[in-house]
Parts: sequence; C-alpha cells; structure tokens
Amino acid sequence: MSLRRTAQKLLSNQMIGQLSDYNSIRQCLTQRFNPKERSGAHRCTFRGQKQGKGESAQDFGYSLHRTALLAYPDLSSYYLECQVIDQFINGLNNFEVKKKVTFRHSKTLEEAVAGSSPQKPTYSSGSVCAIQSDSTGGQILTIEQISKLLDKKLADHKTGRKDSKNRT
Repeated sequence: MSLRRTAQKLLSNQMIGQLSDYNSIRQCLTQRFNPKERSGAHRCTFRGQKQGKGESAQDFGYSLHRTALLAYPDLSSYYLECQVIDQFINGLNNFEVKKKVTFRHSKTLEEAVAGSSPQKPTYSSGSVCAIQSDSTGGQILTIEQISKLLDKKLADHKTGRKDSKNRT
C-alpha cells in the first residue's frame, strides 16, 4: 500500500489484524477524511446557497447539485432532485424568474434551469401575416370585420376538407 502523510500515520496506529481487513481500513480512513458530521455542514451550505451576481442560472443549478450530493449522500435520486429544485427556486435572485420557475412545476433540475432562462417569442414566416400593409393606403379593419373574415376562412377551410374527403 502506498499512502502518504496523514493516511500513513493514521494506519500505522492500527493493529495488524485491522490492517488485513479492507472494511476496517476503509472505515478508519472514512472517519478521518469524510466523517458523517461533515454532511451537516454541507447541508447548511446547501440551504444558504443563493445565486450570485453575474452567475448564470445554469452555473447556479450545477453548483447546487454538487453541494446537494455532499449534503445528502444517502438520499435517493428522486428526493435529492426535489431538494435541489426547491433550493434552486429559493436561491434565485430575480423575483419574476422565481415566480416563472415555480409555476412551471419542473420535475428535474434541467427543466427548472431551462424555465429560468428568458425566452423571446419566435415567429415563422408562415404564421404571421400583415392585415394592414401601411397606415396611409391600406384598409383599416375593425375587430368585428376581422372576426367575420376569420369565421369565413374557417368555414371555407372546413368545407374544403369535406370536399377532399368526398373525392377519395
């Protein structure tokens, strides 16, 4: 075994019978370098973690996930994910984003992070058309006229479908 410094010194104090048992060595080293009490300190860090200025939501979420793994080593992945999402929402620094993520009811951290990013509406060229080309030469339509035009188009579309079904 090639150990250095503290680990070597720690194991040199063990009895010969303990040194031949893997579980005994593992328990001794775990107690020294990663005691169970340390997870309590990680829990405090996790619960107090807030999004920093200039920190992206993705970086904040990743940092929370790493800390949660240290804070709750024995928790199942489902419950760990719930804890991380809850703290992610509580730690966000923008109230509007916090509200938006809360009402999305995200099931995973990735969904929560995606919901926290600002999304701009996108329009395809086929989904938007101009009713009025310009204000000077174009016709100005009222809401009632637009409604009638839409109803007529919808009726034409429905009858067009019936005609195509009858042809086949």
